[in-house]
Amino acid sequence: MKRELDLIRDILILLEEDESRDPKTITSEDYSEEVVHYNLRLLYKEGFIEAHSLEGGTRFLPRSLTWDGHNLLADIKDDSVWSKVKENLKRHSGTASIEVIKAIAATVAKKAIINE
Repeated sequence: MKRELDLIRDILILLEEDESRDPKTITSEDYSEEVVHYNLRLLYKEGFIEAHSLEGGTRFLPRSLTWDGHNLLADIKDDSVWSKVKENLKRHSGTASIEVIKAIAATVAKKAIINE
């Protein structure tokens, strides 16, 4: 199974917008339940979300973003920045570590701010 960056971004945005902090079920029209839970697991294990782990760590009910989750989302939330990040990734390998993605997003955002 692979990491789905668009799904990860969507999950982070959804959690930021939800003020309840109640555990929630995440579903997607574009991804299977297994793919959603795999990516929730990645976010949880890397400390980007707070979540309840179920079924021996194969299912997750996210509650909220962590500090690092907010920071990651701040780097990739803007649609135009995210689009340019994905363009940069496609030109190279198609994927990268979160650290590289954050660095690309920060560079793109800085250029946008400077050019305004």
